[in-house]
Amino acid sequence: MKTTISPEIEENTTESTPQKAKPAKADGHRERMRERAINEGLEGFEDHRLLEMLLYYSIPRKDTREEAVRLIDRFGSFEDVFEADMRDLNSVDGIGKASVIQLMVVKEIIRRCSLQNQKQRKIYKTIESIIEMFKGKFIHTSKELMYIASFDNARHLIRTDKIGLGSVNDISVSMREINEIIVMNHAAYIAVAHNHPNGYLLPSNEDIDFTLKLQKFASDINVKLIEHIIFVDDESYLILRNHNLE
Repeated sequence: MKTTISPEIEENTTESTPQKAKPAKADGHRERMRERAINEGLEGFEDHRLLEMLLYYSIPRKDTREEAVRLIDRFGSFEDVFEADMRDLNSVDGIGKASVIQLMVVKEIIRRCSLQNQKQRKIYKTIESIIEMFKGKFIHTSKELMYIASFDNARHLIRTDKIGLGSVNDISVSMREINEIIVMNHAAYIAVAHNHPNGYLLPSNEDIDFTLKLQKFASDINVKLIEHIIFVDDESYLILRNHNLE
């Protein structure tokens, strides 16, 4: 793994540049989509159609289907679009500041609604329960992924966030990004997990160095790192426990 700092958000000129697509045709399509939503509800809409409609309000008078599909392709799923960092969103062709802000507003609305149900959430007191919570996120992927789970003082799960995506042994993780997640979620405890698609369960030297760095970073801001878990298929490895770092 390597630690990187993402660039500041920049204006994506594609979003605000006038398009040669026929405005009347785009307007007609938008009106049909709105009428369908009113008459049928949104439950039957495909993910990219919902995202397309959301982008109507930040990208005026243009067919936004391509931008919606591009976002989902870039981040891997509809859900992950709303978990993406603003600088990563801004790097997608056609997604400028207005669209980034709109997506981040939706993300914050989701976060606040989610926090309202916090008292009803499961308490993750054991490492076994945390392993089970993370396990499903690494099924059927050839990419190396990393997630961070944020917990409150009672060990209720607040949310999980994807913090890394890359090829094997090449996850880029920013401590600034981790800090932003901790602050945003008001986390008292965190746990991180990543997979080894190469099938080798034991941690690399980089994995151990990252764990130590994260443990100290969290401790310095009064947050407890519960564990750093490696997954290979159904197997898991606990770095802190197995290296007497707890």
